[in-house]
Amino acid sequence: MSLENEILFKKIQKGDIKAFENLYKSFHPRMFAYAKRFIADTETIKDILQELFSDFWSKKETLNIEISLSAFLFKMLHNRCIDYLRSRVVKDNFASLSTLRLSELKYRYYDFEEDPFPTIFMAEINEIVEKVMDNLSPQIREIFQMSRNKGMKSSEIAESLNLSIRTVEKHIYQTLKILKKQLSDYHLLL
Repeated sequence: MSLENEILFKKIQKGDIKAFENLYKSFHPRMFAYAKRFIADTETIKDILQELFSDFWSKKETLNIEISLSAFLFKMLHNRCIDYLRSRVVKDNFASLSTLRLSELKYRYYDFEEDPFPTIFMAEINEIVEKVMDNLSPQIREIFQMSRNKGMKSSEIAESLNLSIRTVEKHIYQTLKILKKQLSDYHLLL
């Protein structure tokens, strides 16, 4: 630790509020800029720094700084920023999970005869699937319907239509890819 910072820290440990204010004024702007690299919300950064300096002051007598004062403060800030980001991830995931659970409960226990949503939802999906099927060539449409509607294996379809298994699988794959793209807005609900 530099001699100047060592003297400043010793004054702070003895309860010198002016020395603490000097420390705050000296480090706060740089620490704020550093935290801004991790966290976009300035109010959150202000809260983190306020808490950090408050903790620093309250623990001043017991702190044992073996590295530079600057490195110590920035390490504290770094750890608090990481802790904040981790807690945000947990909170965001919990909020998403809670919303999902509530939605599941709503639709699990809701009387679907009273709720038009499932009927409208399925009608929209069926309409999209029909449009995709209408735009397919007759052979590809037949292959896909044999696979999905009749539950036939690729080898059975290939034998029935006198095609290679590879061709049948390619057509099924391409049709599924088209359907997936067309139904992308519905994938979370499916």
